[in-house]
Amino acid sequence: MKLFNPAFFALIAFAVTLTINAQELPDAPSAVKARQVDTTKNPRHVGPDSYTARAGFICGSGVTMNTSRELPTAGCGAGMTLVPFPIFIEIGVMAPQANRSNYTGYFSTDWSQPLYYWKKRNSELQGLLGYSRLFETGHALDYGLSYSFPMPGASKDSTDSMRIELRDYYTFANPNQHNIMLRIGWMKELTD
Repeated sequence: MKLFNPAFFALIAFAVTLTINAQELPDAPSAVKARQVDTTKNPRHVGPDSYTARAGFICGSGVTMNTSRELPTAGCGAGMTLVPFPIFIEIGVMAPQANRSNYTGYFSTDWSQPLYYWKKRNSELQGLLGYSRLFETGHALDYGLSYSFPMPGASKDSTDSMRIELRDYYTFANPNQHNIMLRIGWMKELTD
């Protein structure tokens, strides 16, 4: 726990610093316009996840810990954005867990808050805050950062993107437990 908290909070402080100096993001379009991507102006459009409908897979590894022990952990999930809201829902599995169970399925709902958008790179940093139900270990508050960018090597008209997340699932059951994960995922735009 001592190794991860300073690094995690330093990353959050960095994100807050970027937010203070960031350009203002435009208002989110309506649900109908959110599904339409104009690729004539920007052929490598990724778009903030809060503005376009996205679905994808995300996997990663990290550490699960409580007061008595620490274990390496891994997990994978699939999810999608609930347009027009910047809410990402996900279902998946994590294993092993530090207490109560060797594995757990989970369901997450997360609010995505854009923190900084790099126009030249067409990439975005987002803050994440949400609730997760870890079916075998209890309720959890999850929070972290995500970075979305165009898929490397994709064609110029592709709207596929990659997403890297640093996230903590904090289970406030007895005993408390942290699942700190670094995750990488693939996102695809949802179209009609």
